[in-house]
Amino acid sequence: MRLHQIDALRGFALFGILIVNIFVFHAPYSHYTAFYGKFEGLEGLVIENMIFFFGGKFMFIYAFLFGYSFWLQYQKIKDKNRLSAYWNKRMLILAIFGLLHILLLSYGDILLPYALLGLSLPFFVRLKDRWVILCFLLVYLIPVYEFVLRGFVNFPSIFIQPILPLEEYITSYSSGDVWEIFKLRLKDYFSLRNEKLIMYIPKELALFLTGMLAGKYQLAQRISWRLAVPFIIVAFGTIGAMFFFRSQIIGLFDYENSVVQRSLLGLTIQFSEFMHGGLYIIGFLFLWKNKMAQKLLYLLQFPGRLSLTNYLVQSLICSIIFNYMGYYGQLLPSQLIIMAFVIFIIQVIFSYWWLQKHAQGPIEKLWRNWSSVKS
Repeated sequence: MRLHQIDALRGFALFGILIVNIFVFHAPYSHYTAFYGKFEGLEGLVIENMIFFFGGKFMFIYAFLFGYSFWLQYQKIKDKNRLSAYWNKRMLILAIFGLLHILLLSYGDILLPYALLGLSLPFFVRLKDRWVILCFLLVYLIPVYEFVLRGFVNFPSIFIQPILPLEEYITSYSSGDVWEIFKLRLKDYFSLRNEKLIMYIPKELALFLTGMLAGKYQLAQRISWRLAVPFIIVAFGTIGAMFFFRSQIIGLFDYENSVVQRSLLGLTIQFSEFMHGGLYIIGFLFLWKNKMAQKLLYLLQFPGRLSLTNYLVQSLICSIIFNYMGYYGQLLPSQLIIMAFVIFIIQVIFSYWWLQKHAQGPIEKLWRNWSSVKS
């Protein structure tokens, strides 16, 4: 039985990922602050709010759903001895999609790391819950360990370093030929590796585990007023405090001179990010229980069912618009938001039309057929 709320939540995540990614496709990530920091007034507010409300939050949902979906598939496979063979082949195919995505479209790919991390899930699913939770904590806090060490150990920055000056990036990505763009994309990908290794990959694995446990306890079906409302209240308080008083909160910690204070600050930031992503998940699933809200969210399940296809198509569209139509670095933040809305609306319509004729998306069907394991 399909869980339509999970499909819709995946569609919601896909929309948020597009909002974030369109800004990266439009200007170099290594010059993100320099490029987007120049905007003031309304456009500056668009950037600030996009980063706070979207940056990293929808990848949070997507990674959570990856773990949730793994559990659903685990439940379908009665012969657990076949699970590893099936799942490993599935992750191999996903890794190939990820490699092609990197080579042809985007250095910000998530498919390859998802595939590599996903290979570990058949191991984790056999552990007792308390060990899974311990692994989650150890892995999710890796960025905190790095933040604490950075205050007292001098080592190179993990963040992406520019390959070219900003103007040269804009020229190369907007008017360069296919080969020039390809080479620059690969250089950016390798420059991003340390940031992904420390900041993103640990969170992704931790959220896989969170989603796996949520699937095990049927969060989507069993979410209730008693579970959702207290969490939502705490999450709103945490997010509101970070939105309005972030600088004051950071100022409370003497993180330059104290290991304990630096650790507490890192934990505070990590906790607020978890609550923010969790709010979107819990809030969405709780809203789905309401018939009127469910009707408003209903259409999101169609792009959610074609999430892999739509994710790749988003990259293809953005690559064409910004790299080959000359719009790289030329648009305002508000124009990028509008463009993302238009692209996603088209994807909703396409996904609805496609699913009237087919059971799966085109890439999803390939993935399933190529991942099949003979008895």
